[in-house]
Amino acid sequence: FFEGNLPNKLFDYLYSGIPIIYHIDSGSYRPVSEAGCGIEVSPEDPVAFADAVLEFMDMSSERRSLMGQNGYNMIIDFYDYKKLSKYLANFLFS
Repeated sequence: FFEGNLPNKLFDYLYSGIPIIYHIDSGSYRPVSEAGCGIEVSPEDPVAFADAVLEFMDMSSERRSLMGQNGYNMIIDFYDYKKLSKYLANFLFS
């Protein structure tokens, strides 16, 4: 069961391979935390958002690259259209 908000552009951002500051209330859906591809902050907390920006600035470029790669891998592993269509076909016709 999904509650909340699912930003359509999130998948584009993940595919870009750059780390993300996710500041959207999407209920129990926690894609950025689950994939380890960025930092999640409360949507109505500008201080937390600023802290996340500062955290990225202090982070090594290797760590930021790893986070970006984690997001890209999440898209390839779980949201690739070919994989999703095969999953749907198997679900519908098995």
